[in-house]
This record gives sequence, structure tokens and C-alpha cells, in this order.
Amino acid sequence: MRQISVSQFTTCYWTFEEDLLRYQALGFDSVGLWRQKIDDFGHRNAVDLLYESKMNVSSLSWAGGFTGSDGHSHVEALEDAFDAIALASKIGAGSLIVHPGARNKHTNSHAFRLLESALSRMLPIAEDYGVKLSIELIPGFVESPWTFVHSFAQVDQLLDMFPAERLGLVLDLYHVGLNQPTLDRLQQFSDRIDLVQIADRTGTRNAEENRLLLGEGNVDIAAWISKLDAMNFDGPIELELHGSGVEGIDYFERLDHSLDFMQQQLASKTSESTAPRPTASLRTPE
Repeated sequence: MRQISVSQFTTCYWTFEEDLLRYQALGFDSVGLWRQKIDDFGHRNAVDLLYESKMNVSSLSWAGGFTGSDGHSHVEALEDAFDAIALASKIGAGSLIVHPGARNKHTNSHAFRLLESALSRMLPIAEDYGVKLSIELIPGFVESPWTFVHSFAQVDQLLDMFPAERLGLVLDLYHVGLNQPTLDRLQQFSDRIDLVQIADRTGTRNAEENRLLLGEGNVDIAAWISKLDAMNFDGPIELELHGSGVEGIDYFERLDHSLDFMQQQLASKTSESTAPRPTASLRTPE
């Protein structure tokens, strides 16, 4: 069974300790960590509890904002990214998620240069620490505070600069799940995808994220799972359910429902792949 993880953004009001204990009680063995919760709990305490719980760490969120869109300078964002790399190494994160930042009144070409410069500085340090950087790009999603990279041409240009073993991709179905061109071109990125984050949504794009429980929106999750299976993707799938669309739903209910949904999806795909194929009938030419 593929690893199903939970992003700590899903349970933002639980403590770090409550997250690990309750995720395990619900049947999860992997977690996507949020730096703010680690800071609140204490780095040493977090490392110790992760070791004791034997929880895998699918990702660490996040480093980035190199365009200054979140109020920090480029230099400050880089210094923070170096700290994030060191932390990702300590906790054994599968990847450190990178958000480029919004365009922030820069020209697209200048914003791209800022991102290229930041990655060129980060990647050698990440390699020394044994940390994989996984950047979240959102082709087709033109109103994101997280990234200015919205076109396939920009995605291709960026990935051509850095090898797959050093820079991977995060695929967040909340952002791209309704974008058919992304699904159609997914095979192109088969050697890049490190992590799939998952939530459902309707077609409405609001300033505030309105993630929905799996199966309650318009994302064809089965189609994405099928495509990923065809690509032999075996990385973690991380649940990230937060925002106005789920705020009235108890955390336990969110997680229990999501785990059941994903297990059913993955089990059905396994059954399809192992079921005997019907034998074609032989017809005598007339």
C-alpha cells in the first residue's frame, strides 16, 4: 500500500505532539511537517518525538518567497531557506517544499532570475545535507500567492536548468486537479514528482483556499491516481485539508474519511492491475 501522509496544516490547532499521537491512532504512519509547529514544540523535542514514534516525514513546509511577496527580502528568504534545509536534514524529511513566491510587481523575467539565483544557492547546500528540494509550481492557476510560475513554458525552462535528482516537484491536486492540460502532460514530469498533495475542490477560485473533503468536489481523483499509477509513481500522497471548505468538520472526521477514501481508491487500482484480463475471442475469417 502506498504511503498516505497527513500535512500538519490539516490540523492546525492541534499541537505537534497531538498530531503525531492522533495520526498514529487513526492509522497513519507518515506526516508532512509544518515549520511553525516544530518551532513551537522545540526542534530537539520534535526530533526526539519523531524518533520515538517512528513516524516517517513525507515533507517539510516550507522555504521560499524569493520575490519578496511575503514581506521578506530576497536575502532574508535565502537565509531562512538555509535554516529550513538544515531542519529538513535533522528530521529526515522526504523533501523540503519550496514556494517561489508571487510576482510582486517584478517583471516575469526578473522574478524568474530571483528564483533561479535562489535555487542555484540552495541546491549545493541541500545536496551536502542530503535533502531533496521539491518545488511547487501551479501551471494554469493564475491567481496564486505562492508562485508566479503559471505556464508550462516557465515550468519547462526552470526544470531544464536543474537535474531531476536535485530538484523535484510537488503536485497539489487542490491547485491543479481541475487543470486538464496538467493531467495530459503529467507523464512529462514522471521523473520529477516527489510528493502528491491531495484535497478536493469545486471550480470556484476564491482568494481564501476552500479545500473540500475527498469526493465532495469536482476533482477526478481516480483519474489522477490512475495516471500516477501508469507512471509508476511510488512516492507519498499527503492529505492537506484546511480552509473554509472544511472548517466545520471535526479533525478526526476529516482524517478518518480521507484515509478511508484513499484506501478505497488505491485498493481499487490494485485490484484492476492484478485482475485477469479477459481473453479475446478468436473469430474465423468469413
